[in-house]
Amino acid sequence: MKKKAEIIIILLFLFVNVAFSQAKTHYKYLFLGHTYMTATEIDQRLTYLNKSVYDNIWLGGDICAETLLYYSNLDYLNAKLKIKQPHNYWTLGNHDRRNGNIEWIEKYLGHKTYYVDYYNGFTAFIFDSNLDVSDCENLDKQYKLFCNVVDTITESSHLLLFFHWGLWSDVPGLPPDPMSYAHTGLKYWNANCDSVNTNFVNIIYPKLVKVAEKGVKVICIMGDIGKYYKKVDLLSSDGIHFLGCGVDNIMYRWNTERLNVLEKDLILVFDHDIQNKNITWQFMDLDSLLDLQHGYKYLTKLTFNNFELYPEENMEYIIYGNYMYKLHPGDSLTILDINPNFINAENRNIYFTGVFKTELDSAISNLKLKAHLISNDKIIEIDSLCFNEIHSKMKYFKDTISFEKSIQSCDRLIIYIKSETDKTILLNDIILKYKTNE
Repeated sequence: MKKKAEIIIILLFLFVNVAFSQAKTHYKYLFLGHTYMTATEIDQRLTYLNKSVYDNIWLGGDICAETLLYYSNLDYLNAKLKIKQPHNYWTLGNHDRRNGNIEWIEKYLGHKTYYVDYYNGFTAFIFDSNLDVSDCENLDKQYKLFCNVVDTITESSHLLLFFHWGLWSDVPGLPPDPMSYAHTGLKYWNANCDSVNTNFVNIIYPKLVKVAEKGVKVICIMGDIGKYYKKVDLLSSDGIHFLGCGVDNIMYRWNTERLNVLEKDLILVFDHDIQNKNITWQFMDLDSLLDLQHGYKYLTKLTFNNFELYPEENMEYIIYGNYMYKLHPGDSLTILDINPNFINAENRNIYFTGVFKTELDSAISNLKLKAHLISNDKIIEIDSLCFNEIHSKMKYFKDTISFEKSIQSCDRLIIYIKSETDKTILLNDIILKYKTNE
């Protein structure tokens, strides 16, 4: 019996070690903000987006235009965004809260609209930033819960704090007014009912600085962004990260000229290396991700916001961080110059999109895109596209470059835009892509 017990103990030890060695150490989290399309629907692109690659979904508020007007919206959001899944966070926006019925969501999710969670070695605090002095009971309870967290936190590698509203006025090292990057700037928001001076910078931020001094990395994330500016990624003077992300371009789905000249909608993706206690993030173009899901591969994407790649005198600022490239009369701009041997042999098409305008009221047409297939330093095939009716209003173009010869059989593919007019033409958001299954 003793020998049998020893064998069982050894087997249990081996099982535990194998299970531990196979434990997941990398997680991906998806943050979405300002996602509404209608009173009962989120942005359609988010329903198509493959969200199974993310372990958790975090929401920055304003999820439907009238989220709590209908109880059925909660079932809809659970189907689309898994709001009931453990560790999927949601900081409520004004569109989520403005119809009342808060008891619906609290019962549905099983917790208050403000709450704390410990997960994968980090602590998350989800604020209900809609709470104000009209509800001192919950406002004070939220603040006391927050104080308890920041006063006792020791073991967590990170403290993540989620907000909807832009509360970060006058934070050292940040723009003084959050409305320079977000929809709102609630400078006089109060964290509790003690006085009129209990705003974010006075009593929330100092406690975050003390947490950072303990060696815990602090990240603040907000979701009331996307209509104008698409992201915020700032570091305060005290080393605290402030992030924000949101979408809104679906509102212009019936106006393709407007839709395709706006700064692109972004989602925020976090990568968490638990073993090394490291959380990193990147902002990703939502439309480009959907393109990749549909089998497209990007050859290039030029947004002209990098002054290291393009001369400043050739750049023209449009609005909300968006730039256009000035193509002067008779000039050309190389978009692509590569060895295309990685493209499937049967592929013959390159798909082009771009936005152009002039500074004139009268339309011009002498702008061409030219593509050369080169083998052994000889051009073996040329295809070109002509763009007509370019005028002072930005215009979106899409077309296809089609070759008779296999792209893969050549050792060089050059694609460039050439101006054959005596007027300056402005270029924006040039994309070249191909489809992998052709």
